[in-house]
Amino acid sequence: MAARHWHHRDWDEQNPLGRLRKELDSSLPHRTSRFKADEWVQAKPYRAPRMAEALAVESCSRCNFPSVIHQAYSGQHLCGRHLFASIRKRTSKELRQQLRLPKDARHEDGSPYRILVAISGGKDSAVLLTMMHDIIGNRRDVELISGCIDEGIDGYRAPSLECARQLAESLDVSSRL
Repeated sequence: MAARHWHHRDWDEQNPLGRLRKELDSSLPHRTSRFKADEWVQAKPYRAPRMAEALAVESCSRCNFPSVIHQAYSGQHLCGRHLFASIRKRTSKELRQQLRLPKDARHEDGSPYRILVAISGGKDSAVLLTMMHDIIGNRRDVELISGCIDEGIDGYRAPSLECARQLAESLDVSSRL
């Protein structure tokens, strides 16, 4: 919807203050009008509709909180809490299929089963390490080790190696950088 524009003369006729100003302008010969004859002013400012009116946010399919994502493959709208639970469930399922850890994964000498998690310092590998630590990191028979390779790219690898080291340290996971 476009804003409606009025000529200043139309505005002065509808606005009491404008009429008063017009009377003052005509009574004082030394004072001229602030408006030029062909100048346009906006009589009523245009206000855009609020975002709430224009954007409808679906509620979570599992609770009544607003959803943050729509999973196309499942057809569900999920809030942050249920999105995390969904990702954790799928990650747990993949880990069970790919690792096939027995109930006691210790070696014959009693040492824990070691899993090297390759991380780059980016968000994807950070989520991988965090989820693996959350799912199997508390097992006494399994030791997670984070590993990162320095390819020697100047100005690129050093900051990401530092992020990887800080993440491993915060999760209490040994690291091999």
